[in-house]
Amino acid sequence: MADLRMPVLVLLAEYSRAHHAGKVADRACRKLPQGKVVVLPRATHHSLPPHRAAATERTNT
Repeated sequence: MADLRMPVLVLLAEYSRAHHAGKVADRACRKLPQGKVVVLPRATHHSLPPHRAAATERTNT
């Protein structure tokens, strides 16, 4: 992943049961230096679609 040269946006759900958002965020920051990592507060895996549009708007401004 570190070889990627394009911008990468990583959106993570704070309360996901599939992964530990903090650990994934830390690793993504290390492996994707050109990336932007956002942990969506109070979000779960199933609530990501509604959160995604608002978070993407906030992170791209």
